[in-house]
Amino acid sequence: QKIVTILILGILSFSCKSQNRNEILLESAVKHSDSLIIKSTSKKFFTENIALNRVETQLGYSSLSPDGKGFVEKKYNFNNLSETKGEEPNNIYVVYDIQDNGHTLGNYRHDFIVKNGQVQAVHNDDLSEIKDFFALYVKTVQGKYLSYEKAREVAVQHGFNEILEYRLSEDTDWKIGEETNKEKATWTFKERYTDTNNLKGYRVLKINAKTGKIESEFVEHPID
Repeated sequence: QKIVTILILGILSFSCKSQNRNEILLESAVKHSDSLIIKSTSKKFFTENIALNRVETQLGYSSLSPDGKGFVEKKYNFNNLSETKGEEPNNIYVVYDIQDNGHTLGNYRHDFIVKNGQVQAVHNDDLSEIKDFFALYVKTVQGKYLSYEKAREVAVQHGFNEILEYRLSEDTDWKIGEETNKEKATWTFKERYTDTNNLKGYRVLKINAKTGKIESEFVEHPID
């Protein structure tokens, strides 16, 4: 009985250590990503406007399918790390929500590969590129573009009362006639729509994020 108990304790100890190794790998990737975002934006922006998405931040596993014709992908997050059974992942995906006053403006993902117990970033450690990615959101938080609340007010005033989804995006090198601008930010709002023929789709409203003016409104029908 003592031998059985020792064996069980040994197995549990190995499982815990293996699970802890995966937690360490995940935490290492998150710490690395945190550092890059802070360097590319500011500690204040990171603290007030960046939140780790603990569901979408995942360990990724890829293995050959039973028939040998493809791959089987499995992903685990903070909530089910124990299900990895200590097996080292192939990839780690660190995902953040970019927020302003509790509203998610967008998401940022940093990818890693895992080799021999070491975490390595995949092609996106360039601080200038990360800074460019966050520039739109930094400007919005600083008040250079309309906040979500103000953009939503414009949408509601335009008859969008049951907003299904929204998005903040930025275009570069756009032209209107002879006027050329280096950047233009747009708020897009959608709500469900049914026309007189009972055809379902979405009403789409685009708002200039700097001026608050309506850029366009149209109906979008899903393509089967």
